Amino acid sequence: MLGLVAQWLPPKLRYGQDFVVASESIARALGSPQVARASQLELLRTLLLRARDVPAYSSDPRYSMLNSSVDDPAKVLASLPILYKDDFRGRPEEFLATGLDMVDKVTTSGSSGEPAVFYLDRRRAASEWAYVCHAWGESGYKPGNWRTVIRGVHLGGRPPRRWKRSRATSELMLSAMGLDEATSAHYWELTKQNRIRFIHGYPSAIAALAKAAIADDSNFRLSVQGIFPVSEGTLPHQQALIQNAFPNATFLPSYGLSERVAMARYNPQKDTYSFYPLYGYVELLDDLDRPVAVGERGRVIATGLRLTAMPLLRYDTGDTAELVEVSTGGLEIRDIRGRRAQEHLVTESGGTVSIAALNLHSAIYEKIFAFRIRQFEAGKAEVLVVPAIGATPEDVQGFGSELQKSCLDLIKFTTSSVASLPPTPNAKIRLIEQHIPSAVKK
Repeated sequence: MLGLVAQWLPPKLRYGQDFVVASESIARALGSPQVARASQLELLRTLLLRARDVPAYSSDPRYSMLNSSVDDPAKVLASLPILYKDDFRGRPEEFLATGLDMVDKVTTSGSSGEPAVFYLDRRRAASEWAYVCHAWGESGYKPGNWRTVIRGVHLGGRPPRRWKRSRATSELMLSAMGLDEATSAHYWELTKQNRIRFIHGYPSAIAALAKAAIADDSNFRLSVQGIFPVSEGTLPHQQALIQNAFPNATFLPSYGLSERVAMARYNPQKDTYSFYPLYGYVELLDDLDRPVAVGERGRVIATGLRLTAMPLLRYDTGDTAELVEVSTGGLEIRDIRGRRAQEHLVTESGGTVSIAALNLHSAIYEKIFAFRIRQFEAGKAEVLVVPAIGATPEDVQGFGSELQKSCLDLIKFTTSSVASLPPTPNAKIRLIEQHIPSAVKK
């Protein structure tokens, strides 16, 4: 009953005052670059004052500038060292500016597989949702609109439930765990029955839903307005498939981090990302920690402004991007390259082939439901293929041949058909399973 009532409440009552305040702050900042810059610097000044009492900073002479005047917070910040995940790995409590009763403990696994623990402000969900809703607004999405959400969620029940409707959050929640062709078709039917026009989830899972939509004889797929990919990187063949299935939908990835130090919205007309100035203070630096020029690629260095329980000052996100524009309101970037390690294959000569460079747009891909590439030896790779219904052994072998041609025969592929791919704990799809030690970044 509460969920039924909640879906009709105005945003202030449904999401709370924090949502309203954050939404209004976003609008003011984006409406005036001067307001954005002034507000950003004031938030940064407040953060630097707060960081003075953080044990990790107060005991480190490299942060002595925090004890001087912070009237020019950008200058003070620029004088501080770059912070890396290894700096707080194993001792995150030393970076806290508040008590443990005010934070949530978060654990993530880095590219080396070694867990990293950090803390986030407990009171964060409503204001975070305001930023997410704004980023999706380009598609016509409004808070309270229903979404199909397909991610690696556990929905309870025995046997485990595959889906459920949540009126409280306006979500058709679908589990991507063990996703196959029949389940994808069922999920599309549920989306169609509920007349849901916004789809949110893992790109690999949305691509499976897109295949089901194309196979369906209904025109409802033309009514889909927004696609919101998250958590995984979207590969070119996945985006092409999704946009073919939903030609009237706005494809809106966004950029964010588990550490919540920066967030950027996507500009579909320009294929760029613009950082939210009140969410975080972002710098793009070269390998010598100098600001890069427009057109150059730099490391994304971020200082979170929205959440302050564990201040991360000049945090190296591990990501890189090309700088498009520097304005009073913040940075605009393109071509973000993530910190995920296993994104390329190694040739016999020691060179690399990016998974994004593999041309998977051919008609043969329509015969493939899912695939994974495993590499144990340079210059060679194994392709595990889950065939689509009706695919032949020749289709499977043809897919391997297409992969080999697309990388100019630099990798020799062997192809085998499997009923399903080995699962991952969160149902995210790993397209390359790289076992060559030198190819995996630490």
